[in-house]
Amino acid sequence: MNITRYGECLKYTRPLTLIINHLKKQTLFSFFLFVIITLSSCSEKNSRDEKEILSLIYNTKIGNQEHFGSPPPVPPLPPDFDKLNEFGSKEEAKQALLSEDWTAYVAEDSLYENRVEAWKMKMRAVPRKILFNTATQISEYYKEMIKESLGPKYDLRFLEVSRHWKVSDIDNQGNYEILDLHDFDEIKIDTIHVGIMQFSNIGFNQNRDIAILYSDWNCGSLCGGGHLFLLQKERGNWKIVESMNLWVN
Repeated sequence: MNITRYGECLKYTRPLTLIINHLKKQTLFSFFLFVIITLSSCSEKNSRDEKEILSLIYNTKIGNQEHFGSPPPVPPLPPDFDKLNEFGSKEEAKQALLSEDWTAYVAEDSLYENRVEAWKMKMRAVPRKILFNTATQISEYYKEMIKESLGPKYDLRFLEVSRHWKVSDIDNQGNYEILDLHDFDEIKIDTIHVGIMQFSNIGFNQNRDIAILYSDWNCGSLCGGGHLFLLQKERGNWKIVESMNLWVN
């Protein structure tokens, strides 16, 4: 080939190569941008589904139910008057009833009733709270119970994933304030909590229109239970299809 003509070819080829490389970079950048946007969109959709499911379970099964909860702090103790139990005769009793101690006791007893009533009114005015154990990790005992209840047709690996929910994940339409269990100060006597709830991770099918969730509710030594929920998405809304009671306190 003529050297002059070869140089002319290079003259036009180099810019073309640069253009092709630039287009490749642009295409690669566009591809990664598309992947990032898609993943972000999927993540937002997944998060939205999870929040809808948690809110549905809470508002229908916990938040709008009547819970007695843990007993509130005891009222002030009544006045002590041991001498009334030490009468040896009617005369001693008569003298005791006329004594200043007895008069003080009656007055204190009347004040005590008023203090108890005031305490009851204060307790009624305190907003009742539900404590949220935000950790999704549940005990191995409950995992085995769930596996036995559902059988081998369900993939339950989602139960092994350790993460934390947030109080803000629940759209609270119930009668109680929700507090993070880890932020709760049990020393505060003006805080009456009616129970502790916990939710597992949520397992979805491939189409993300069927979900499984385990919920744990503890409201005292003889109160509470564990439930397994099967949910289905119909026309954009999640519905509880089945609720299975696994254990009761």
